[in-house]
Amino acid sequence: MRQLLAFIRVGIPAGATRHVRLTAPVNALALIDPHGLLVVEPGEVDIMIGASCSDIRARTTLTITGEVTGVPRDGRFLGSADESSL
Repeated sequence: MRQLLAFIRVGIPAGATRHVRLTAPVNALALIDPHGLLVVEPGEVDIMIGASCSDIRARTTLTITGEVTGVPRDGRFLGSADESSL
């Protein structure tokens, strides 16, 4: 399953570089367990960056460790993004 965690439109002139920071709340990695609880489970999560879901330009994998952790349902699932020149 793929889902949008955060986004920002970044205009990058040819030959230039930009630093972009994406921040996502832990709820963004949560799922509903068989008991109907919102939890974050240990395991691997693929993080992809691209122009669209069909145009992925970079990817990495992060590993969640520890125990299954319950997450409060505060309604915040999208992250934020900011841009700065390098």
